[in-house]
Amino acid sequence: MHTRLVLVALACAIANTQAASHGGVTTTVVEVVVNSTSHTTLEALVKSAGLVSALEATATKFTLFAPTDDAFKAVPAGDLKTKLTTDPVHSNHKALLQDVLKQHVISATDRIMAADLPAMAAEKTTLSPGNPLTVKSAAPQIKAGAAEARVVTADISVGNGVVHVIDKVLLPASCSRTVVGIA
Repeated sequence: MHTRLVLVALACAIANTQAASHGGVTTTVVEVVVNSTSHTTLEALVKSAGLVSALEATATKFTLFAPTDDAFKAVPAGDLKTKLTTDPVHSNHKALLQDVLKQHVISATDRIMAADLPAMAAEKTTLSPGNPLTVKSAAPQIKAGAAEARVVTADISVGNGVVHVIDKVLLPASCSRTVVGIA
């Protein structure tokens, strides 16, 4: 009798897992962004940058640090903000947009949960080449160049990774000249 109950429970668990991966349940980091009312700017920019399919990949585990709409509003007005939000399809602007967005993504064999962040306290390679993130043990905080963001909502776990909502846009070093120009 006990064996039969275990087998029934296992069958139900498998059925629920299969249904979840195909039926309306969030399964990718992109779906978290798309289904969030606080990430409409990030959603639009990911689409403009042509990064949707890359971030929907299931063979890799992504850790996405997702800036909110308020974080994008806080980017100083000027050339960089215009390039990112007004005309991101311009070829030069698209490359810049991709660098900024990729700065927020770590690709690895496993997702990085919030509890793991303070212990790491080291540079992590992002999808933006040459632009690592530094994890600080306080709060936890994520640092890219001179920008520091605080994780405000952690561990939104999905099939292809995890999303941590952050309060600032992280700008890669490749943007430093542009940022100086608008500050």
